[in-house]
Amino acid sequence: MAAHALEKPSLRVLYLEDRDSDFDLCLQVLRTSGLDIAADRVINQEEFRKQLEKAEYDVVLADYGVPGWTGLAAFQLLQSMQMDIPFILVTGSLGDELAADCIKQGISDYILKDRLTRLPSAVAQAIQRKQAAQALRRSETEFRALVDHAPVGIYRSSVQEDRFLAVNPALVKMLGYASAWEVLRLSLSRDVYMNAGERRKNLEETSGKESYIGIESQWKRKDGSLATVRISGRPIRDAQGVTIIHEAVAEDITEQRSLEQQLRQAQKMEVVGQIAGGVAHDFNNLLMVVNSCAELTRLNASDTVRVCKYADHIIAAGAKASLVTRQLLAFSRKQVLEPKVLDHWLPFRVWCICGSRFCSRFFVELGA
Repeated sequence: MAAHALEKPSLRVLYLEDRDSDFDLCLQVLRTSGLDIAADRVINQEEFRKQLEKAEYDVVLADYGVPGWTGLAAFQLLQSMQMDIPFILVTGSLGDELAADCIKQGISDYILKDRLTRLPSAVAQAIQRKQAAQALRRSETEFRALVDHAPVGIYRSSVQEDRFLAVNPALVKMLGYASAWEVLRLSLSRDVYMNAGERRKNLEETSGKESYIGIESQWKRKDGSLATVRISGRPIRDAQGVTIIHEAVAEDITEQRSLEQQLRQAQKMEVVGQIAGGVAHDFNNLLMVVNSCAELTRLNASDTVRVCKYADHIIAAGAKASLVTRQLLAFSRKQVLEPKVLDHWLPFRVWCICGSRFCSRFFVELGA
């Protein structure tokens, strides 16, 4: 493989090899392929450890058998030192079973000394795999930081097990718990949703969708208080198309809904204020009926029929005034109103008793 396949033009190589000829041959093969190599050679365990502690390397090459030690033991030492360096065995012979065991333990590759032409590509590929793995870890770390610092709850849940599989800190805080461990032990139907029926309903609504947005649910916090959450996410299905997992974002909108309710109530009271003038006018009309009938009753105290008629008008006006009062109280107390059709007012006839002490006052006679 050409040198331009590598991101770094110069490679630092540590080679565990007790034979000068094999060491020189490997370097010649690598350099002939176009790789810019700077190599250090060690021949035993003590030198190997000291060199790793002293310098940084891009790749480690090792013969499988050196006096008093093995290449596999060298790899295990590298792992114990927690160094993420590609490790390639370069050996004269290696049985299939031993080769499989070395690869299983994590060795990048192995090259037979009679097939050194494959060594340059093996080195390049090992370094590229390391770089790809490092990039993946960085990406995973960045994504994890994004999830952990998100202001909304993010989670994965199991449909069958009825529990969270993974949660971020925002979701833990939203539910009022101290740790993710506590939340992962909860039953969604029993401990999180206000009732199990709502949980089942949400699963039924979302199971056939590719994704869902803005489903509102009532969740219970640890202290028993309720939280209104808005959930958006997607179901994950198995090979048979059955939903097994949900990945979702949950936003706590409890305060928002409370403010909206307060706003609606404030708007309702504003309407009450706006109609107060009209209501006052209606009450004035009702009071005029009551006062007028009371005055007419006094004037016609000896006429029993008229007195009863005026008394009926007073009672009717009082009943209508009481109805208006109850409606206003219900409105201000957020009770549900049930509108009903009422009898139309009978026509008024306003007249004046002239030539008496009441000539300057108006009276209303209903139905006269």
